[in-house]
Amino acid sequence: MSKSKKYRVKKKTGPADEIKAAFKKFNFRLAGKTALCFLAVFAVYQIGIYFEFKPMIHIYSIAVLILFVLYFILNRGLGKPAGIPDRASLPAEWSEEQKDDAVRIAEKTRKASKVILMLLVSFTLTLLLDMMWLFYIFNIKN
Repeated sequence: MSKSKKYRVKKKTGPADEIKAAFKKFNFRLAGKTALCFLAVFAVYQIGIYFEFKPMIHIYSIAVLILFVLYFILNRGLGKPAGIPDRASLPAEWSEEQKDDAVRIAEKTRKASKVILMLLVSFTLTLLLDMMWLFYIFNIKN
């Protein structure tokens, strides 16, 4: 009658465990690439400003517009995520070659949209920092 039952005790997951799990999911390589891209874009912008290249802000603004339109087109709008479709979710009447092409095109689109988004973030942050410098910090000094 005194058989001992082993009970599993669930670990309580607290905020520290959630933070550790989120930290493990974070893509450090992509963050590093984005930071390097931002530093390169920002350095080119500052060099242009230093040598008083007048249309620099217009070139960067046009670049942001073009990159946004490209990103919008590649992702077929902003409603759908640019994921790679499963072969099972593709129409059954398609041949294997058509399914392979669809998966390959989706992979290319995803990689291209990742690069475009990285550039878009870099150009946008550069313009944001310049606008903050012009309208806030420059006015505080004067």
